[in-house]
Amino acid sequence: MEIKVQKGDYQDRFLFSEAKFPLCKSGIGTGKTLLMLVKIFAYCEKYPNTTALIVRKEFTDLHDSTIKDFETYFQVKVGSDKNYVLPCGSVIMFRHAAEIEVLKNINLGIAGIEQAEEFEDDTQFQFIRDRLRQQNGAEIRPLVVIANANGHNWIYNLWMAGAHREEIDGATGQYYYTKTDKEGQIYDCLTATTFANERNLPPDFIRDCRAKEIDAPNHYRQYIANDDDITQQDDFVFTFQELEEARKREYAIREGYGLKLMGFDIARYGNDKNAAVCIQQMGALIWKVRHVDQWEKHDLAYTTGRIISTAAELRSDGNIIDEDGIGAGPLDAINANIKDVERQYKGFRNIVY
Repeated sequence: MEIKVQKGDYQDRFLFSEAKFPLCKSGIGTGKTLLMLVKIFAYCEKYPNTTALIVRKEFTDLHDSTIKDFETYFQVKVGSDKNYVLPCGSVIMFRHAAEIEVLKNINLGIAGIEQAEEFEDDTQFQFIRDRLRQQNGAEIRPLVVIANANGHNWIYNLWMAGAHREEIDGATGQYYYTKTDKEGQIYDCLTATTFANERNLPPDFIRDCRAKEIDAPNHYRQYIANDDDITQQDDFVFTFQELEEARKREYAIREGYGLKLMGFDIARYGNDKNAAVCIQQMGALIWKVRHVDQWEKHDLAYTTGRIISTAAELRSDGNIIDEDGIGAGPLDAINANIKDVERQYKGFRNIVY
């Protein structure tokens, strides 16, 4: 397969990185999956009889996204055993997280993790790392990783914390991070916003991405602007620390998850908008947005009523209000009337934080 990249940009550097652990952490639409697949495919062609592994956390995502993309890009068919055999004898295996631990006796020449931020910690990364010991004639047996921004998680800590940073194009968030561990193994990280790949994306998609800066600012910062510090922003409805605390609560670890949290950011008149976001816990550290709402040019009495009705309608398990400044008024009013609300709406819990 042929892929055209601009010399020296994040795509070029990632594809030709010879690091032990190359990472592309970039926004949506930046071609991360394609880059990883091309990098692994080219390695398997260069070193015949290589055994390669590509991992995704969930089977559905692996089957419906990763394997489908691979078949589309390379015009091939992956077998029912989720393996693809190259003419040179190399094998690319596709597996999801639950299958990885059964691969204890396999030796790999190269491996890749797609959407690595879906994993809660580096357990799977370290397990796969142990398997990279195939004698295939190569000097380096790399573990290739692609991910979206997700706060200061294990990916950030391994590749970016304490790393040397070089600017490629600050306007599109293109930076090159590199650091070396005590054994001389290199961690390379290339970052980029969605707009770094604007030349390859439809104009209406780019316009919609820009619109999300207003319509869905939290989503914009994380998935488009590739912002690692998003959970530390003052106007973020849920902070990472709050989600961590909520996860530890008794009702947050019930079987099957399903916990719903509402967050409210309150403004009064002016140019700012009131914001309400409901997220639902799908895994220990996996949350999905279920409801987003904004309103402006209303007084605090209206806002207080809207908070109570919205949280009750969505049956939220916990509610977060920014109680500094303006938020303190609605918080006091809601807490003063919480018993009446609970009688009317079963399952409505007290305001937290």
